[in-house]
Parts: sequence; structure tokens; C-alpha cells
Amino acid sequence: SAKSDEGQQARIHGILSLVSLEYKFAKRALRRMEFMLEHPPIARMPSLLLYGDTNNGKTVIAETFVNRHKPQDRETEEAALMPVAYVQAPPGGREAQLFEPLHLERSQYGDEYLSLLASFERKICLEHPSKLYSMSIARQIYAMSEGLLGEIARIIKASAIYAISTGEERITLSTLSRIEFVPPSKRR
Repeated sequence: SAKSDEGQQARIHGILSLVSLEYKFAKRALRRMEFMLEHPPIARMPSLLLYGDTNNGKTVIAETFVNRHKPQDRETEEAALMPVAYVQAPPGGREAQLFEPLHLERSQYGDEYLSLLASFERKICLEHPSKLYSMSIARQIYAMSEGLLGEIARIIKASAIYAISTGEERITLSTLSRIEFVPPSKRR
């Protein structure tokens, strides 16, 4: 029916919009950024260079922080107060010395990774439990993603959409084998 198609499309749209920052490196980066924002004014304010592998959450972390601290209009002045500046740039030699580096590491297989999978499962809202944190599914997602947060999210989103469109309403090992996914190391 048209109504169920609309509901299905809304669920798929919701899945495509999912972002998860529920892992220790993202939380650590956001805490460090909050600390820097609260720093008392000095001549050379602290700055942060967030670096790591491609598709490992750097942009999501930065955009989340910027969205939490949007420019504020000030009634008495023409310019807005902009507490955070966000710049995406390739690393440069001299400029890199001005920033405190923070390396965003790949996810490691363990309790935190399993907790991340559980948080994704709560957000995808399929009709049946997938148990993404079960050993077989968790290991398969980890192997496919090569530990990169963006790839983990991509796999789960594609699998959830597949599960909705086929009526399975759960992610299984079979689902993971049916999505069109090429691991990052094979894309080069």
C-alpha cells in the first residue's frame, strides 16, 4: 500500500541520516575540544588538528562540535560571535606546528566496538532483533569495515535498508553477504 511504502521510505531516510559518536575516540576528541573552547583568552589560543584514516569519523566529530557552538547574534554589535572555526585542509608542514595533534584511531574489536554495534542496532529500529553484537555478525562487520567507523556505519545502514526492502526486518550474516560492499583496502 502507499501508506506502508511511505513508512518504509521514512524509515530508510532515518537510517541514512544516522550518525553515531558513541565510541571512546570521538568522546575524547569532543571533550578535548570543549576544554579548549573554555580556555581563558590568551595571545595564542590552543588549536586542535584532528587527524586519522579516511572515513573514520573526523568530519562527523568536527561538524557535531561546530553545530553545538553555532555563531551567536549580538544585539550591540554588527558581527556575530563565532566561538568555533572549522577548517578542512590537507596537512601542511609549518601550519601543523600551530595545532595540538589528536589522532583518531580505528576501532578495535572489543567491548567498546560491541557497544557501538548495540547503539547502532537501537537506532535502526528494525522489527526483529539483529544482535549485531553477536560474535559472528560483529566479526563479519569488523572484517568488512577494517575497523573504520564510517565503514561500520555504511555497512549497517546498507544492511538495514536491505532488511527493510526485503521484509526480513533483521540483519543476518546472509544480509551482510548480499549488500554491495567493497572493503576500503580493495577500493584502491
